[in-house]
Amino acid sequence: MARTGPSLFVIPTGFEPVADRLEICCSIQLSYGTPSFFGAKVIFRTVVSKSVAIFARYNPFPSPAMEQLLRLEPVIDTVYRIRSRRPVRRIPESADEAVLQAMLAGNPAHFAAREALADRLVAAGRIGEACQLRLEGCRLVFDLLDGVADETVALDWEDAGTAQALTMVYDSAADHFVIGDFELAAAMLEMLTDCDPEDHLNGAELLVFCYGALEEWELFDETLQRLPPEALSTRLAVCWGDFRRSAELSPAVRERMRTAEPQLFREWTATQHELPSDRESDGESGHEAAAAEARRLWLRTESLWRVFPEFAEYLKG
Repeated sequence: MARTGPSLFVIPTGFEPVADRLEICCSIQLSYGTPSFFGAKVIFRTVVSKSVAIFARYNPFPSPAMEQLLRLEPVIDTVYRIRSRRPVRRIPESADEAVLQAMLAGNPAHFAAREALADRLVAAGRIGEACQLRLEGCRLVFDLLDGVADETVALDWEDAGTAQALTMVYDSAADHFVIGDFELAAAMLEMLTDCDPEDHLNGAELLVFCYGALEEWELFDETLQRLPPEALSTRLAVCWGDFRRSAELSPAVRERMRTAEPQLFREWTATQHELPSDRESDGESGHEAAAAEARRLWLRTESLWRVFPEFAEYLKG
């Protein structure tokens, strides 16, 4: 599943500041979890201001340096594992940032060390560096796959190293979603879901919102069919898609959300969106749990509502 037209595999030169520093303000601490919306790693972030450097059209020819780092190992038919050409050392339990940096210097394709270092940078508030680290890991995978003649390559999720590489691609896509770069996020997620047909990281749930932002309605509908209809994120995508694409459908969206999706309606018309408390997250009542889920969903998709504020404004109207 992919869009037609020019290649969207466009890799930025890096996450760079507008002026002399990275200007990011987080409303809540960046944290990771395992709810269903974004798969294995969820990024709860509010980015106030961030600029991405000028994009260059993706080079279809892998560089020699990248070609030496990774290779594809056949498993069966068109299923492959991603293998590093350099040794992948076990990460010591006591590994600090310096140790992880040294491991990456020895093998930039050590995805476990790259992810561990990115997590440490995030915990230290160095979010821009973490995003850049994940982007560089994602580019390793892009360069490898772009040099493959077979267009039906599937990657073996059961292989730990391959799963780490796919997770790196997903995490970089999530980074770009957060800063409002829905086109590059979609390109990454398209590659991810093509290589992992079972979509172990639930990339389709994020991809459907990217397609809505890009007004790719045919792909939006196709992706929507792959999502569980009972999921709160799916129901939100349906309402937002109806509002965004059709003047005839939009008048009914407010009433539908007010009556059929009261938790979504309450959250999308609220003036504040604080992180749910532990009691709300683990609340005894279904009402509290639903409210907490809607709150988390707002926080995960907040970049959409900054770019497209008219949806929440319409619901409040």
